[in-house]
Amino acid sequence: MLRSRSKTIIDEIAASDVAQLQVIFNDINNSCQILGFDKQKNSIDFLTVKSFVGSEVGSMNLAYPKHWQGPYVQDNPEIKGIYYQVVVTDHGYFITPGDGVKLSNGKVIGTDIPLDKSADIQNLVKMGELKDERGKELAAAINIHG
Repeated sequence: MLRSRSKTIIDEIAASDVAQLQVIFNDINNSCQILGFDKQKNSIDFLTVKSFVGSEVGSMNLAYPKHWQGPYVQDNPEIKGIYYQVVVTDHGYFITPGDGVKLSNGKVIGTDIPLDKSADIQNLVKMGELKDERGKELAAAINIHG
């Protein structure tokens, strides 16, 4: 019972964190205009930054870096020591748990659920691969203008 509950708790935390991260990235985009990210998979390990020089914070490139209002969190969110990530796909930009996170359905992000450039993350959510047992989404789109 406890083992089953702990698996479910991981998904509950992930759903909550992903929703919070989506709000943060939308705020950043509204104030700084996100231009893009350096890699196809980008660890979200830079939201604690108060200020920086240049137009890049972590792996994120900004049009208006002077409008940065960080830190956005006290500690960068993670699951079992693994940071969340922004995944760049042909279908857009998405926040997901990091590669190596094992979901309650037993599937591992990046292994059983590959998140490469062609991944259709919205469809994975729709099909239930990236939802928790209550139907909460474990991935979220980031809308960027640029």
